[in-house]
Amino acid sequence: VPQEVWTSALEWLLTAQERTGPEVKLRITEARGEYRVVFTEDARARGFRYRPENMLTGAMTAAGLAGVVICQDELWASRRFTAEQRNRTRKSVRDAMAWLQDNFDVTRNPGESQGGWHFYWLYGLERAGILARTRFIGTKDWYLEGATWLLTKQRREGSWQSEHLLLDTAFGVLFLKRSSLRARGPVITPAEPAAPALSARRAAPLPRPPRPPAPCAETAPGVGSSPCALAFAPSPYRSSACSCSPISSSSAPQAPKTRSATGRASSPGRT
Repeated sequence: VPQEVWTSALEWLLTAQERTGPEVKLRITEARGEYRVVFTEDARARGFRYRPENMLTGAMTAAGLAGVVICQDELWASRRFTAEQRNRTRKSVRDAMAWLQDNFDVTRNPGESQGGWHFYWLYGLERAGILARTRFIGTKDWYLEGATWLLTKQRREGSWQSEHLLLDTAFGVLFLKRSSLRARGPVITPAEPAAPALSARRAAPLPRPPRPPAPCAETAPGVGSSPCALAFAPSPYRSSACSCSPISSSSAPQAPKTRSATGRASSPGRT
């Protein structure tokens, strides 16, 4: 795809996003290989609409966020992707994530007064969460909460239906399969000026989450046997401007490694 197409699509998305919104303290959790980068940042909750006359909704905000992240991922290595465009794109991603954090709800399509397009919202949430390389929207484990809700609402024959039988079932399966691909590099980084450098600890393996409840054995046989946590591909990116903490703790953790200002890893007790 020519770069001009990605640039044109990005510019359209940036102008389609709400111009302003309420102030939000955004909590960002981004996985980078074996590390989880956690930081907070002031943002404005700016969502997306289907049309200018429509309400801001979770489905459209997740779709807009996913589109911006995909365009950024395709343009990142280009010299024609200017500093001004990078800054606007970063703010767009940050503020869309702030809107999702401020309106998070897996039991309905946030902002949709008639309750429509609920399953399309769940599919959009899956795309946005995986593309953004994040397990959490704010403090919410988006996959665990969404999967738990889906498993309790699945019909005896395996389908879902809120509005459209085939569409809703397809979107439900895509969510549970975590069907989207991750962005190739970090999606959002700490704002400048950078915070003082902090040590980074290697993350322990992700544990299996609790088995989500199912309505009955016939409805969803054998569900919950695979972990809900996302498996992130290794990444060469590291950030000295973020606080990095383990994704989880294990029953017998090994001594965590730290990363010095020079980038060399060392163990406790060694210099």
